[in-house]
Amino acid sequence: MVPEGACSAKELTENDQLRQIYAIYYGNRKAAVLAVAQRYRVFDFLEAREPAGATLDDIVQAYGFSVRGTKALLLALEYLNLVKIANDRYFLAPSSRQFLVSTAPESVAGLIDLEFSEFITPSALDQALRSGRPQVYDAVPDVWQQHQQDTERCVRFTAAMHAISSGPARAMVQRLALEPHWGLHASLATRPHRLLDVGGGSGCYAIEWMRHAPVPNSEADVLETPACSRVTQHYIDEAASSIQPNRIRVLPGDMFTEEAYGDANRYTHVLLSQILHDWPVRSEASSAPRRDGERLVELAWRALSPGGVLVVHEKLVHDEDSAMVTIDMLHWTQGQQYTEAMMRELLRDAHFIEVRFRKTPHTYWWLALAQRPFTPST
Repeated sequence: MVPEGACSAKELTENDQLRQIYAIYYGNRKAAVLAVAQRYRVFDFLEAREPAGATLDDIVQAYGFSVRGTKALLLALEYLNLVKIANDRYFLAPSSRQFLVSTAPESVAGLIDLEFSEFITPSALDQALRSGRPQVYDAVPDVWQQHQQDTERCVRFTAAMHAISSGPARAMVQRLALEPHWGLHASLATRPHRLLDVGGGSGCYAIEWMRHAPVPNSEADVLETPACSRVTQHYIDEAASSIQPNRIRVLPGDMFTEEAYGDANRYTHVLLSQILHDWPVRSEASSAPRRDGERLVELAWRALSPGGVLVVHEKLVHDEDSAMVTIDMLHWTQGQQYTEAMMRELLRDAHFIEVRFRKTPHTYWWLALAQRPFTPST
């Protein structure tokens, strides 16, 4: 018999299922709280008031919020474990100090700030589902073309991506270094690396790679759009002293054209980090050049020396969080998130061999490594 007042196993199961539904339902409230707190730099404000902390009145006066609204925001942040309260004073939680203060080395503040103006609302998702087109920047058809035309947006987006990529970049290089010869055919093992980072943004991945390349005098090229390449150059210049004797240069160009890649067979490695997911696997349009994943992989093959390696760095779909990134892609881009099966098919269809997947030490990130055969394929 079930004791009086106790729940049966069936009721517990039903309650757990209902709590799961509610957790999903409340998810957008949590994201909104985080985005608003970040937009007003609440975490920076609390850091500036350490070690004494901030009172409710301090925060009301600083931002001009209502008392009622401020209490609601702080209560939500407290139960999200983003702030702590002691003796009626508010303090940063350790995770907020490490990842949400804008000056922290691994801050994701810039990424979260993008949510304030480009939040995925139900109505925006509805429009994306119906149209199949991005909904950011007032639903422009091509976000990357918009960055070409709007320098401010390019700078802001690149800064956000740079801020969230330092940790994943270190983890990627750390994991890649465990591969024999960094994935290369043994005949290339003693050569300086020649890396092409396609759509490399701030160049943070190329920078980290050149800091740890195993053979001196390695070189990296970062291929970026002409307008955004000026932003890339700024980050490369800042890092120049930390990569010596290796070097990095910026290549302005359209990553879907052969001309942007220069001579064939010139690179030991081609890196596609968070690039393939921005584009359809196969384009339905007949315009030239094709702008899809197949085209990018074909161009990577052409750019690589025989025995060279294509390195794909993505959040492959393995759990509910990484699956949600596909909704981000629907909202922001023309692409989708990849599963292992999708990635394997794409790389094998392009005649790459030794396709293998490696989990990096950082959150949701994976590597897909694929070698161009040392002898030409038949």
